[in-house]
Amino acid sequence: MKKLKQKISIIKVFEAIFIILSCLGIFFSLYGKVYFELNENQIMYLYSTGAQVIAGLFGLTLAGYIFFNDRLEKEVLADDSLYDAVETLKKGYYRAIIKMGVVCVCAVALCMLNIAWNSFLQTYEEMHIFLLNQTVLFILIEILYIVDFVIKVADPNKILKLSNARKSEIEDNDEVAGDLSEFLKYYNNMQDLIISTADYLINKPTLQFTQKNYKEYKPQILQSLNILQSKDILNKSLINRINEIRKYRNYTVHSSEPTVTISKCQQANQLYVEIKAQIDNYFDKLNKQIVEG
Repeated sequence: MKKLKQKISIIKVFEAIFIILSCLGIFFSLYGKVYFELNENQIMYLYSTGAQVIAGLFGLTLAGYIFFNDRLEKEVLADDSLYDAVETLKKGYYRAIIKMGVVCVCAVALCMLNIAWNSFLQTYEEMHIFLLNQTVLFILIEILYIVDFVIKVADPNKILKLSNARKSEIEDNDEVAGDLSEFLKYYNNMQDLIISTADYLINKPTLQFTQKNYKEYKPQILQSLNILQSKDILNKSLINRINEIRKYRNYTVHSSEPTVTISKCQQANQLYVEIKAQIDNYFDKLNKQIVEG
């Protein structure tokens, strides 16, 4: 029930209301009914003002989106453990912007259509009433989308809430609780092994970096995984399992309740053992080739 409530957002309720009112608009237009009784001057003023308002609001929202998107990227640069949460937020914001853009274009187009063809449409009463009804609905739903988006973007606890939600989706609440410090020890050992190996592969053999540059060019965990995969040290299946435990770790440390299950502790330790075996096997083969060559 808790997860169901999390999935039902206020905006989804508004979308359902919008669909219902749109259907009612079609029904009312067949019988010559309108939501509001407006004269010609009011129609011209309402739709000209409405088009300008929602276009201006969308423009400001788009500028705010670019600003906040840049801020999120800077947070990832400062702390790469925020990568998964930030990427999820950025994808959600992008989908919201696309949705708002589509509704904004439709609303402005309908406003212009009502203004330009007002005299012509009056000869087709049912179509005229339908367009009047739908235009008002599109303007209202666009404003609701913008308000919802601003609230989500401005929420100071958005990463915390997202981490809590994703963590609860990954783990089973009925599992036995594990030791957080033990889990982090296993994970850090695994991460250090992956990064140090990738760092050696791209930097040490070439000897092209000074000691200062050598430290600056040390790869992060995702880059390291790509390097080890390109060298055929780790296969796709193992990397997927590493990413699962990596995401779980990141969501855990940024959640309001940083607790872990005993199964995740065991998974982290097992992954470390498997990764070390694969890396040792790779360098054994490499050394053998050098000796034989």
